[in-house]
Amino acid sequence: IRGGTPNVFGYYVFVVQTSSMEPTLKPGDVILSKTPKDAAGLTAGTIVTFKTKSGQRVTHRIIDVVAQEDKVAYVTKGDNPISSPDVDLLYPEQIEAVFVYKLPKM
Repeated sequence: IRGGTPNVFGYYVFVVQTSSMEPTLKPGDVILSKTPKDAAGLTAGTIVTFKTKSGQRVTHRIIDVVAQEDKVAYVTKGDNPISSPDVDLLYPEQIEAVFVYKLPKM
C-alpha cells in the first residue's frame, strides 16, 4: 500500500534469484530476514538485503565498514568467489533487512 516491501512484524521473506551468494545462498532458496535495530551499527560478515541506487534489491555480505566524517558506510560483496566487491558503498538508509534464516530450495 505504501510502496515498500511487505513485512510481518519486521520480518521479510525473499527468494534468492541469482548465484552471487553461492555457496551460502543458492538461486531458489527462500530467506527470512529482519529489519535491523541499528543499520548504522552492523559489522563485517553480516548478510544484508538492500536497495541499490537504481532500485534493484540485492542480498550481499558486508565485507568492510568505512567510517566517514559524519556517518558509516559499508563495502558489500556476494559470497561467490568470482564476485567482485560492489562498486557503490552501501549506506544504512538503503538497508531493508538482515539475514536470519535460509530455507533451501527443495
